[in-house]
Parts: sequence; C-alpha cells; structure tokens
Amino acid sequence: MFKLFRKKKVSEPVKCDICVKDMQFEEGYLLYSDEVTTNQAYWDYAFRHQWSYLHDIDAEGNTMLSLVDRMFNQKYAWLVCGDCIELFSSQYKRMREPRMKEAMKSPDPRKYTPHVLLSGRDRRMGAARYNAAKVWMKLYGKPPKSLEEYI
Repeated sequence: MFKLFRKKKVSEPVKCDICVKDMQFEEGYLLYSDEVTTNQAYWDYAFRHQWSYLHDIDAEGNTMLSLVDRMFNQKYAWLVCGDCIELFSSQYKRMREPRMKEAMKSPDPRKYTPHVLLSGRDRRMGAARYNAAKVWMKLYGKPPKSLEEYI
C-alpha cells in the first residue's frame, strides 16, 4: 500500500538563519546559499549584527575568506523570515511557494538540500567573496587581508 502525499507541518519553532528571530518553518522563505552570500545587503546586516564582533578580534580580516566560504557552502537551504527577505530581490518572494512545496516533500523540511547547479559555482563563490569584501571595506575603510585579491 502506498501513502498519499499530504502536506507536512513542521510544528516546533525554528529560527531565521539571518536574524535568528523565532518563527514557524512554514512562514519562512528558502534561499540558496549563493543567493544569500552574493548579496551585499546580507553582508552589511551580518557585519552590523551577528558578525559585528569579528572586526574587534580580527581587524585585518584574516579569517574572512574562511567565513565567506563556510557561509557559501552551507549544506541546507537558508530559512529566512519575512523581515529578512526584504534584504533580497523581490523575485525570491515569488519563489516561496514552489520551494516550500519541494522542501515539504523531503523527509525533514528543515534539512532541505536544494538542487544546486554546478556550472558557474566558482564565479558565484567569487561574487560572494567580492561582496563580503566590499561591505567590509565600506564599514572599516580597507579590504580584509584574506579577500584583498577579490576587490
């Protein structure tokens, strides 16, 4: 006997991957890592909030390359709240429903791993490094040492 597809509900609260605000999974937007990390508005928010201490402990930005690459290579889709989605292009609002439907088909929607296109990956990683470096330079007056070559 087979089971019919039925809509899952992820009942326990989750946190926005950007601002860590509590929310229900179904209220969020799923973004791919390159959609988040190639966006200067994300880096501006991150360096002013959750990563604000980074400049105090690493003023030269020696650890920036590993930070950007870790964020870019996040395994699962980013779950973004309704406030944080405003940091991104409005096209991602239109993608909410199909992405949520796809995630709900997976065994654990919170661990949804999107189909990632491999073509252009190096270019997109370069864009993430460039955008993070641009924001760092805007905030602190000089590019981070580990990302100087991307400016």
